[in-house]
Order: sequence, then structure tokens, then C-alpha cells
Amino acid sequence: MKSKSLRLSVFLFAMSFVSDNIFGETSSDNKLFPYLGRISGTGSVVTGMTIVGGDGMLPVYGNQDHLAYFDLMADYASDATYLMSPGGGYRMINNNQILGAYFFGDNERTASGSHFSVLSPGVEWMSPHWDAHVNGYFPTETEEQSGSSYFFK
Repeated sequence: MKSKSLRLSVFLFAMSFVSDNIFGETSSDNKLFPYLGRISGTGSVVTGMTIVGGDGMLPVYGNQDHLAYFDLMADYASDATYLMSPGGGYRMINNNQILGAYFFGDNERTASGSHFSVLSPGVEWMSPHWDAHVNGYFPTETEEQSGSSYFFK
């Protein structure tokens, strides 16, 4: 008999903080911390396990046409599994499109106590109708898989 899993996801909060210079001002001067950033949080319950997480982005340099940013994403599950992903990137606006590049370092600990670290560079393109990302995933440690290598049974 196959067990059915219950998944309940809740978007906890999202807050964007903007400074006064985003409204009414069209200066192309580069500024340190041009906007105050944003934070968001989520929560899920999956068959007896609770997962909570958050994401925060802080623009550190730029203007209305481009910016460099720092981002920190983290998740924690009730079985002592966690993921922390600090990174940064650059985005520019060109003809009502956003072009960008980013680099993240993921650090994950599983319930079995294993640690995994991955470096993730990528590029992105966003338009009012489409969103595309190309990511690379490069493990920084050599680990052998223990257990089944099949994803579906």
C-alpha cells in the first residue's frame, strides 16, 4: 500500500523596502545602497515535517538602470536539515528587459548529518512576459552516494 503525502505551503510574508529616491527621482548617479531591499519568507508542512525559509536581497551599488546586490537565502526543516545560500550578482535594465549574472555558494546539511557545498554561477534574462535562467552547479567536495541511485521506483 502506498502512502499519500500531505503538503501544505504557506507564503508567510514579503516586504520590500524602498528609499525615497526611487519615487520621482530619475538620477543616473551611482549610489551606495541605492534601495533598501526586500525580504520574504515561506513555510511548508510535508507529512509531519515543517520547513521554514526566507530570502533577503540588498542592493549595494547602482542606480535606476543597473545594480549590484547581495542575497541570502536559507531554509530549515524540523528534521535538522538546513540550506544556506549566500551570493551576489549584477542586474541591468535594457529596453524594458533585465539582464543579469550571479554567483551563489550553497551549504546544505541533511538529516543524516551529511554536508554538501555547491558553487552556482548563472545568468538571467527577464522581460515583461518571459523569465529565463541558466545555472551551473559545481560541487566543492567529493562525496559518494549512499543508498539507492534511483529517483523513481
